[in-house]
Amino acid sequence: MRSVPFNVGLGAYPLVTLAKARRRSIDNARLVADGTDPRAERKRDAGILTFKEASETVVGIHAQTWQAGTKTAQLWRSKLEEYAYPTVGEQPVSDVTSSDVLGILLPIWADKRATATKVRQYVSAIKRSDAYDATKLAIEFLTLTAARSAEVRD
Repeated sequence: MRSVPFNVGLGAYPLVTLAKARRRSIDNARLVADGTDPRAERKRDAGILTFKEASETVVGIHAQTWQAGTKTAQLWRSKLEEYAYPTVGEQPVSDVTSSDVLGILLPIWADKRATATKVRQYVSAIKRSDAYDATKLAIEFLTLTAARSAEVRD
């Protein structure tokens, strides 16, 4: 979890009672005490993939096109587990920034340039993957559908 402090909204008063706001606050404090980002947890509950989940989806999609019997999928997984997951594995894939990628690459760039190049390519493929885009579009569709159904009822 990042060390920069942040505030998390608990909800507007008429919709969220004081008791419910207190419960949410306690839940968020427990998540922070466990080392989990409450914002990431909220996004996970909304169905947004973590970087690790998106990478498994991308490897699964690409594995169908890779030559049978090669260890390409195993190589992708091992490099991501060793270098990327400790830094961004539990972050929502949409929150992974270029500074996060630099944080992954800088420690290995001088000694293992070929590995750093591969890891950069893998992270780039995951960031621009159909798995992320499809999830993002599905969430937007559900949000719009819910908004339209509320308009019809009112």
